[in-house]
Amino acid sequence: MKPLTDKRLLESLGHRPRSGKVFKCSICGESFYRKPSHCVPPPAYCSVKCYGIGQQNRVSLICYYCGKEYSRPASHAKWNKIRGRKHNFCSVSCGATFWTPKGENHPNWSGGISREYQYGYHSAEYKNWHNGVFERDDYTCQACLERAGYRYEYPECSVNANQIHAHHFYSRRIVPMRYSLDNAIALCATHHTLGSYSAHLDPDFKDIIIERGVRTQEWHDDLIKQKQQITKNNAAFKLECHQKLLPWL
Repeated sequence: MKPLTDKRLLESLGHRPRSGKVFKCSICGESFYRKPSHCVPPPAYCSVKCYGIGQQNRVSLICYYCGKEYSRPASHAKWNKIRGRKHNFCSVSCGATFWTPKGENHPNWSGGISREYQYGYHSAEYKNWHNGVFERDDYTCQACLERAGYRYEYPECSVNANQIHAHHFYSRRIVPMRYSLDNAIALCATHHTLGSYSAHLDPDFKDIIIERGVRTQEWHDDLIKQKQQITKNNAAFKLECHQKLLPWL
């Protein structure tokens, strides 16, 4: 059977005229018709069979990110060039890592000044301080003496919170206060952030715990003196803090 000519391929097979285009298969060389919605991008194969043969024609490429050599169908390399893609990647992971870098490789990196880096949330010193506060206070909220679900009377102690938090009286932005056990207290979720009498919402929270005997006025005076000290966040400071925390680790 002779292949149909371009003119015959464009002839209507019914009442509606054909408005598509005729293309030539890059594998078998035969002409074939495609309707307008299938003309962009221009098809290269006339059938699934020719497409399978075309995929066997592969070229070797070098991953721009990891330098690994990999193979792709020649059509992929061709269309990457047509679309103006200058970089080839062996996997989605390499492409995503290159285009969305993290840390020092990110163009907006400013030396690690985010809250996590600046205040040492993920540092070993912070974790030791965190554990030291819990050990010293016996994993018990010092405001309501709540532990393992048991609740005692205290202003607005209405939430049976088993989760205990470590709270800074003075902000961890102040270097001498950052890893100081004197500046810390174990609180339940209610008295840490949730209730109106919580440490973060009640400006008189320090006075309340002094009146209740949880802390003393001498403790608060010593805390003020520590706050006014000028301390650098260096290796010697971290070592000193670690030695103070050792009895509770």
